[in-house]
Amino acid sequence: MGIFEFVYRQKQRIKYHIAPNDISRLLAEINRNIKLIELNGNNFRLKGFEFQFPKQYLFLLNRYDDLLFILKQNNKSFTLINNKLVFEFDDLRMNITTAEELYIIKEVFYHKIYNINFGKSFSVIDVGMNVGFTSLYFANRIDVNQVFGFEPFKLTFIDAEENFRLNSKAQEKIVRRNVGLGLKNEIIAVEYSSELKGKNISKADRNSGNGGKELTSINLLNAKKEIEKIVSRDISKNFVIKLDCEGAEFDIFNTFSSKSIPQNVIAFMIEWHNQYPTPIIEKLISNNFKLHCTSNKNEIGYIIALR
Repeated sequence: MGIFEFVYRQKQRIKYHIAPNDISRLLAEINRNIKLIELNGNNFRLKGFEFQFPKQYLFLLNRYDDLLFILKQNNKSFTLINNKLVFEFDDLRMNITTAEELYIIKEVFYHKIYNINFGKSFSVIDVGMNVGFTSLYFANRIDVNQVFGFEPFKLTFIDAEENFRLNSKAQEKIVRRNVGLGLKNEIIAVEYSSELKGKNISKADRNSGNGGKELTSINLLNAKKEIEKIVSRDISKNFVIKLDCEGAEFDIFNTFSSKSIPQNVIAFMIEWHNQYPTPIIEKLISNNFKLHCTSNKNEIGYIIALR
């Protein structure tokens, strides 16, 4: 190590320890060995890429690896519209408001976790719509007839509406509601995080207080009844149900009994959480689905179920 490299690293260590906030500390950590983030007035950029991010988006560095991954796939994937950072993929546009959304972009548009070809047209019931990225992904597919989105958190739903307005053609396919699906019709108070919108849980923990966190009220509807309303409108159409609802998937499946899932529901795409999904697997098998399940120590995993 040369003297200049040694001095640089010592300066970064000092910056890390005296950083006035988490973002400054993170910036010093990323730049600890070499300057990977370059600041330029009111903007910053990643080394090797031309796009200048406004400084108010420094929070994206919390997902630095995901941001770098996206830029490597397409250096022109971001743009500014009315001073807002927008991600562009094919002819879709989506506002970026949290670092978490970079991970969702990577999973949906680059890792293509929902890119299953059924060989026929279908509609999608998107439970846990979040800010609408996955609904837009499906609506942009020519083999998808319609998307029915459910998002219980009001502020998250408003963000989704803004994303839909950026995509006038795709949004014509999306029917969305500011409600969630669960075990029964009820209004409950739950914690809400504006930074981790995709991690908000639409199920009250009645055994603990809110710990000082922000609480909000959400409206839940009986999952079986709402799904049946949608799929019974035209039994000749095929439906795929996507569930990403941070644990509420167990309550949703508890509303169905053996052999009660409508026959024109041809597939489930489920992200499960917190416990191994044995009850869900048993319910799917009893309804004649063949499935593949992945897991990570009973904490989170995916189920693809087909029939």
